[in-house]
Amino acid sequence: MNHKRLIFFTLLITFPIATSCTMFKEMRAMKAPRYEIGEHKGAKFCAECHEEIYDDWLHNSRHAMATTSESFYDFRDKFTDKFILNTIFGESACYACHGSKKVNEGVNCETCHGTVIPNVSIEETHDEKFKPGRKKLKEQDFCAKCHEFKSPLSGD
Repeated sequence: MNHKRLIFFTLLITFPIATSCTMFKEMRAMKAPRYEIGEHKGAKFCAECHEEIYDDWLHNSRHAMATTSESFYDFRDKFTDKFILNTIFGESACYACHGSKKVNEGVNCETCHGTVIPNVSIEETHDEKFKPGRKKLKEQDFCAKCHEFKSPLSGD
């Protein structure tokens, strides 16, 4: 076998493998939550102390409807009705940005601020995690994790 043919066949075999690895990595990333993993207690837990903020979020924020609005269900159903998309991504791709399916409250307090530290008082959690984390919330790319996310398949 000559040198050019060997290079051609090597490229022919390795290119699909390399591109599929990248594509699978992007697909896994699409399904991974963009928010903190942990035990989500729901926004009512936070409302025990932050009642005004909770009421404002519940009644005035589109984030609160991120998993309950008709437009979310319509898009999710269209997306997951397509056999290939559903097989590859499933509805977990929707909930990766729209909030924990477990509490089904959309983008609630915990989606951005994080979950409570297990076995630590809420006061200590605020001091150790939430207060220092407020700086992170103001960073330019914090919201972009979800708001500028692009599908690896369509670019949308």
